[in-house]
Amino acid sequence: ADEAVDDSKVRRAARVIGNRVHRGGGEPVSQNEARKALSSGNRDYFDPGLDLAIRVGWVVVDKRAHPRTGEIHEVLLPGEVTP
Repeated sequence: ADEAVDDSKVRRAARVIGNRVHRGGGEPVSQNEARKALSSGNRDYFDPGLDLAIRVGWVVVDKRAHPRTGEIHEVLLPGEVTP
């Protein structure tokens, strides 16, 4: 039964992440910003939620240079599928 609860929490986290990324209108969203969209109790589900959001096509990961530091980091962009 615990697994089912986890599954639904992962799915909910994936949807919240997907919605947050799509809300940006195509602007890249950092993983940190996406994590903040989850309530604190659900942040443990961020990683599996992000994996699921990527798998179902809600979110894609891209590498971008940071505007100030030029450091390459991963950003989240809307996938072709809307959550």
